[in-house]
Order: sequence, then structure tokens, then C-alpha cells
Amino acid sequence: MIRSCLWIIGVLVALGLLGAFLFAKAMELSVTYIVWQTKTSPDGKFKAVAHYADGGATSRFFTDVSIVPAGFDTPEKTERALDYPNTVFYSELPGDKITLVWTQPRTLLIRYPKGKPIPHFTPSVQVDGQTFQIEKKEAADETP
Repeated sequence: MIRSCLWIIGVLVALGLLGAFLFAKAMELSVTYIVWQTKTSPDGKFKAVAHYADGGATSRFFTDVSIVPAGFDTPEKTERALDYPNTVFYSELPGDKITLVWTQPRTLLIRYPKGKPIPHFTPSVQVDGQTFQIEKKEAADETP
């Protein structure tokens, strides 16, 4: 009797975990990932990529900024998660509210609307043995 109860509980737990996994995958698949901006570094060896996820009614949108080698594949739009390394900036802003500017070959300036929270910011990052300095600046108004 105890064994059959434990077996039933185990099956129910496994089904619950499977259901949670499938639900998470379904939510991921309903998100559209869009590269909003790509700015090549002044020496042409790297690029900054601002990409955002728009889940429509299923989730919030967010924008990440990453620095990648110039040859890194950056599809304009995809239904799969974009797995960019070296994320230096994260915000719940749409991509058109962020402006990327290379001020030097290894220094990237990210402008964003004044008063908006930036949950993740990394002031420097290593990419292919090169150190990049990242600066952020609030724009004076909603259009950086």
C-alpha cells in the first residue's frame, strides 16, 4: 500500500515537472527576438548589438546590449532565444529607446531615457582578449 502511494506521488511530481518544463518552453517559443541596433566598432573588429525580446501579452519586453566579434551571426529576427555572450546592459526598455555610440575603438556609450531603471550594467568586458569600457548616460528626454 505504501509503495503504491509513493509510486503515485512520484508519477504526479514527474508529471508536474514535465508540465512546468513544457509551459516554459511554450512561453519561450511565443517570444519574438529582434536585433534593433548593430554598431560596428571604429576598427571594424567588433560590434555592439542591441537586441530585444517581445513576448506580446505573455511577458514583458526587455533589451540587452552585447559586444561580440564582427563575424558573430546576428539574425535580424528569430523565434528562438538569442544567446549572445558578453551582455553588458539590460533594461526593460524597447530597443528604439537605446542608442549605441562607439566613442573610441574599445569604448561603447549606451544612451537611454532619463529616469529609467537599468537592472544590469557591466562597466567593462573582455571579448576575444580585448578589454572594452562601457559607459552609460541618461538622455535629457525620452529620445536619446
